[in-house]
Amino acid sequence: MMRMLGASLPCPVLPVEEVGLNGDMLEAQAFAFLAVRVARGLPTSAPGTTGVPTAIGGGRISYPGAALSSDVGIENPGSASSKPENSKPGDTVQPTKV
Repeated sequence: MMRMLGASLPCPVLPVEEVGLNGDMLEAQAFAFLAVRVARGLPTSAPGTTGVPTAIGGGRISYPGAALSSDVGIENPGSASSKPENSKPGDTVQPTKV
């Protein structure tokens, strides 16, 4: 991909490490940023950035073992996609079947 970008752009295309940044750290920060947007029900893609027709979300939160959590009395914090619109951060909901 770097070669393709370099061939089509009128500027140097370098790995972030060559300019003193940590690529693994940047990747982790990017995924954390997207995860927070999903958790808050905010779009992760917009017409001005990716060309999608309208702002859209990028997934949903799942909780491993959520189907079993009610059997053992563990409270499931729920997900942005399953919370009512008037919920606040920290509110809990029952897991939904997919």
